[in-house]
Amino acid sequence: MSIEWSTLGLQAINVLVLLWLLQRFLYRPVLAVLERRRAAIDQQMAEAAAVQQKADAARQAVEDERIALATQREQLLAKAQAEAETTRAARLHDVEAQSERLIEAGRHQLEQERRDASAQLRRDAAQLAADFAQRVLARTPKGALLRAYVDEIADHAAQMTLTPSDEARVVTAEALSDPESAALVERLGPALGHVGQWRFDVDPSLLAGVEIHLADTVIGHTLAQDLARLQAAAATDEPPHDHAV
Repeated sequence: MSIEWSTLGLQAINVLVLLWLLQRFLYRPVLAVLERRRAAIDQQMAEAAAVQQKADAARQAVEDERIALATQREQLLAKAQAEAETTRAARLHDVEAQSERLIEAGRHQLEQERRDASAQLRRDAAQLAADFAQRVLARTPKGALLRAYVDEIADHAAQMTLTPSDEARVVTAEALSDPESAALVERLGPALGHVGQWRFDVDPSLLAGVEIHLADTVIGHTLAQDLARLQAAAATDEPPHDHAV
């Protein structure tokens, strides 16, 4: 078998021409189409990625808004609950304060009524005591009552430090007889100390009892004083004190 170099050369030339033609008219256009297709695919992928990114951003924005709304809702609920609690506490405080004021006012009113009733009872008791004392005075012998007052004044004067007096003025509710005056001077003289002169006066407002007016003091015990102390005690909570002054 022999090789025809001319034929082989022609075939080689045909192959080269064919390759050039394929390179020129087929391969380059195909590559261009493929490049355009790849570019289009890349653009579509980029657009899809951008759309996906926008979708993710939108979804994140919606989620953030949902979280913000939930947080705002919780804050509003907490604020409303706090305001309701504050309002309830304020109303409760007002009710308690008003109740306390009403209770205190009622307590004061009851206390005032008790005081008024007690004062009225004391006044009534003082009036009854005064009426009773006057009835007893009307039935008591004058001499015995006078001696009782004089003895009490003498005992009280004996406990005092008295300076000598030029005059002792004796005041009684009724005029004393000479024997009664002498008995009074005899009983009070030692207790009063030195007295230059005794003078006797009458003051019916004393009702009963004796007052001794010295130079610098007055000693006495009268029914008018007892009644005055009794009436004064009726206006207070302190009991009356019976003593010569």
